[in-house]
Amino acid sequence: MPIALEPGITFDIWLDSDAEKPIETRPVFIARTQSMRRQREIHRVIDLVFAPEATISEVFDSAIECLVQSCSGWRNMGDLTFSKESIEDVLSFSEIREILRKIAANQRMGIDEKKMMRVAALIRAGSLSRTCSDSKCKDIGSETEPIELECPSCNGNGCDQCNNGTIRINGCPNDFCRPIADAVHLIDLYHEGLPPVSGGSLDQAAWFIEAARRLKSDEQQLKNSEATDA
Repeated sequence: MPIALEPGITFDIWLDSDAEKPIETRPVFIARTQSMRRQREIHRVIDLVFAPEATISEVFDSAIECLVQSCSGWRNMGDLTFSKESIEDVLSFSEIREILRKIAANQRMGIDEKKMMRVAALIRAGSLSRTCSDSKCKDIGSETEPIELECPSCNGNGCDQCNNGTIRINGCPNDFCRPIADAVHLIDLYHEGLPPVSGGSLDQAAWFIEAARRLKSDEQQLKNSEATDA
């Protein structure tokens, strides 16, 4: 299940200046996945430095408080415990903003996840794996004859994530999108009024909301295409 399905699950973040250090000794911040409500707050704090009415103390204090709320701790920071006081002693303001930006950005769907969601929409619509059974896939792509689909990032216009507007799948389409199978099931429940996390849309992980919108959009595009071809 993707880490961003539920706020509170953690992932690792590190500063660009530490990226070349060995993982065993690299200073790491243990970030929590964020709901859309929390994601908005992170962006508000990041942009607070540009607010003319905000004082330096307010900007610094808000950034430190936001980092504390967005992380559950850190690793490889010597004997220092994760606290507001320690953060203020070891991090600069620009480093705190860098970490907050990375926490917010990590909520976006990756290109591979977008590809998987597009394939899942095609399978659900019967456009892929229509004649497959549980025991045998009859729609397998290969190196010489891959399954070619419109790129979900550029919608077929061509980008650095695809091959002239198309993506290629080798192997079974069901196996290709298996990593997001749990997410697709939860998206169906979400549209039936049963969200993964109690509350409204703003209380769900930002990744999950984006995934739900993308699946719905992909499926609607397929329906529109079928209606046009009919």
